[in-house]
Amino acid sequence: MKNLRPQSMNSLAARLTKHYDGDMSIEINWPHGMYPEIEFIPRVEYIEYEGMLQFLANRLLDAIFIHWCQIRHWVLFIVSPSERKGWILDSTYLRDKKNKSHYSLTNAIGASFGGRFTWKIVKCKQQEGSWECGFLVVRNMFEFVISRQFGFPNNMWNDTTDITGVEIDKLVENNMCRFLTAVFNDKSKN
Repeated sequence: MKNLRPQSMNSLAARLTKHYDGDMSIEINWPHGMYPEIEFIPRVEYIEYEGMLQFLANRLLDAIFIHWCQIRHWVLFIVSPSERKGWILDSTYLRDKKNKSHYSLTNAIGASFGGRFTWKIVKCKQQEGSWECGFLVVRNMFEFVISRQFGFPNNMWNDTTDITGVEIDKLVENNMCRFLTAVFNDKSKN
């Protein structure tokens, strides 16, 4: 790594290894209210040391590190650089009365592509509690890839009702079935 990456990355890797205590992962506490409070579930996440070193050494980004960076709230951005447009799907925008200025990513995206973007906050499903945002991002990504991308942006979300527990369970069930089929070729019904 020393010859392949900038000195700042080497220094960060060295700092990280000073904290290595023999465990494979780093224990991180959840922010209060992130997930439903269930008595027997530990209130921690784990980030693997190897994933962190891969991030520094090889620019490989592990999903759990992305999760740590966005641990408080997940929002989906759909970006069209060629049109200089972006759409924000935020499951708390109504409750928190948000507009595009609430998202620092809007400026970062514009700067990355060398110009201003027009942003629209999408009328999407909302969350009632403090933990549903990740499920809604997965739901919106899946829906975009499967159907909404065809004819987008005319084929836009337009439902600001709260997501229900039944809808979350159905999302988990559908995605788990797809995972089992894709990874293990397991097409059984139960």
